[in-house]
Amino acid sequence: MTMEIDSSNEAHSAIATSRRISRWGQAQIAAIALLLDKRRSRKALLELADHQLLDIGVTRAQADAEVAKSWF
Repeated sequence: MTMEIDSSNEAHSAIATSRRISRWGQAQIAAIALLLDKRRSRKALLELADHQLLDIGVTRAQADAEVAKSWF
């Protein structure tokens, strides 16, 4: 009976650890996706003409400053 309880506790512990790792992995993937999205958006600013930037309320200097930011 004690062996069954110990095995059950070990199984629950292993499942809990697996879930923590899974949540950690999901958080890391979400963080990487956010960084890639920022990078993609900043690169898109480079492709806009000055009049297009003004349409969205951004000057060329602001766009250049945003693009110059670190990718992370």
